[in-house]
Amino acid sequence: MIKGDKTQQYDNEMKMSVLINHNASKFVSQRKIVGGNHSNVMKFIPIKYPFAVDFYNQIAARTSTAVDYNLSKDKQTFGSITELEKKIVEKILCSVNLNESLLFSNYQILLPYITAPEISLAMSSMIGVHAYHTYIYSNIYKGIFSDGDAEMVYELWRTNNELRTRNSEMNLKFIEFNNKPTNGNFLRNIVLSLLMEKTVMYSDYSLIYAMARKGKMVGTARIFRKMNNDISLNVSFLTSMYNELTKENPELVTPEFNNSITVLVRDVVNIETDFIQAVAEDNLPGLSNLMLAKFTQSLANDILKHIGLSTLYPGISTNPLPWFQPFLKER
Repeated sequence: MIKGDKTQQYDNEMKMSVLINHNASKFVSQRKIVGGNHSNVMKFIPIKYPFAVDFYNQIAARTSTAVDYNLSKDKQTFGSITELEKKIVEKILCSVNLNESLLFSNYQILLPYITAPEISLAMSSMIGVHAYHTYIYSNIYKGIFSDGDAEMVYELWRTNNELRTRNSEMNLKFIEFNNKPTNGNFLRNIVLSLLMEKTVMYSDYSLIYAMARKGKMVGTARIFRKMNNDISLNVSFLTSMYNELTKENPELVTPEFNNSITVLVRDVVNIETDFIQAVAEDNLPGLSNLMLAKFTQSLANDILKHIGLSTLYPGISTNPLPWFQPFLKER
């Protein structure tokens, strides 16, 4: 908490939901995302937050579709690309699995504090999506690498300096809510999750998409596109959730709190930019380190705009990677 932050008088420690609360209110109008008096009975008639049910229905429909794991061409391609490109593929495959594992664990920590059944349903779905994605990554590993090489890629986060540093720094930020589960830290965690889902994941994906544009690792990029669309839905849900939370807890949204969000966004952008530039080594055709930095900043700006805050990077008004947008549309 920032020293002198006026939100401290309202930023109370949160309580986890009980199993079944017999003293709960039965009126949906009194339902709250967190801090409500909910029975914990999963009741969806009526609902208060239709965006959460819409999200669940979209995710349920998407995760029932099969994934094409035929990566025989990617396996051949991996044997012929440059050493730098091989390192990029290995580090990004390790990174995205690590990112989704972190989000998977984080949402499990947040879930017991949710007091609206439709929000619990949606967040449970996000937990399932990230678990499913880690399983998909394992199939990418098997499709491209030998068993020994796949194990090496899985464990790169322990030995590679860029991965270890980025993971340690992001882990410290996520653990703040676990260490101090207050209302303000819950809101900050939602923004941090948005940054991980969009700024970090999209930035990581961009290196594989850049290679796919040159006809390399096309199968991996195809699978990434499916997961990228899942993540886009997560971003939309988290944005709606944050905006509803600020409406329900207006006393928390002080200038000091908003400043803490700005600091958080800048920190994550710097962490991801340092990582992605170190991985690309400013030597990936069609994707310079300057373009990567601007792309990461543009993603952060978009998050801030959709949660009602001023953009942090005013010089970035459009997507510096216009070719990225088509990858958000599945073929």
